[in-house]
Amino acid sequence: MTWADSFLRTLKENDVRLVTYVPDNVLTPLISGAAADNYFMSIGATREDEAVGTLAGAYMGGLRGVPCGRRSTPSRSCITR
Repeated sequence: MTWADSFLRTLKENDVRLVTYVPDNVLTPLISGAAADNYFMSIGATREDEAVGTLAGAYMGGLRGVPCGRRSTPSRSCITR
């Protein structure tokens, strides 16, 4: 099982259905896995604030989500709420 498979399985276990992301080569396995799985709704964004804004609206509508994107440091991040 790859890191992306483990991450997506964990999202499912926590009823996280929306995945917003800023495209990044390192996140390609995660983005591709979410897009291929009908459980998830995946939405690409051009900037991190756009991804978070999309999640804020979804959260107000009762949908749980996760933003994925490149941080200002070399590490990558995905944060759930």
